[in-house]
Amino acid sequence: MIFIFYPSGFILFPVVVHSFDLVVSSIGILSIRCTHDPALIVPIEDPMAILQKGYSVTIVLAVLTFGVSTRWLLYTEQAPSAWLNFALCGLVGIITAYAFVWISKYYTDYKHEPVRVLALSSATGHGTNIIAGVSLGLESSALPVLVISIAIISAFWLGQTSGLVDETGNNWWFVWHSCSNNGNA
Repeated sequence: MIFIFYPSGFILFPVVVHSFDLVVSSIGILSIRCTHDPALIVPIEDPMAILQKGYSVTIVLAVLTFGVSTRWLLYTEQAPSAWLNFALCGLVGIITAYAFVWISKYYTDYKHEPVRVLALSSATGHGTNIIAGVSLGLESSALPVLVISIAIISAFWLGQTSGLVDETGNNWWFVWHSCSNNGNA
């Protein structure tokens, strides 16, 4: 049995993090400003660039508030640096989300090569378009799989090295793993 002196922080942590999420998302939405000249019909800036600025503001605020809430609620004297590992796990998740935005943008934005190649293949006929579309779909799934794999391994390693152990000195992961496999490690 794992004993922590003040478990209320571990219980309240998800509620606090999601409360900060609401505030941070609202600030990110409100930070989006379009520079628009009334004399022009089209906006001066690219809409994706405007959204990217708001997303960047949200990311920075999310990293800061997640780090503060992790230190505030998940600090324990049994493992004084465990909160940092948990904060880094959150940072891994935030970086993963940011990577997904860029990967999606690369494979769907007209400014990048995959979309242009698909558009050029449409000029040669239906069959070429189908083959190019299927190959682009298969190609576009490789990077997300790689990013998710790196994120899972990184978060697992950070959890393993957090320093939280039970009274026998076993890592928390070992306790969970033993229980989930009925003691068959």
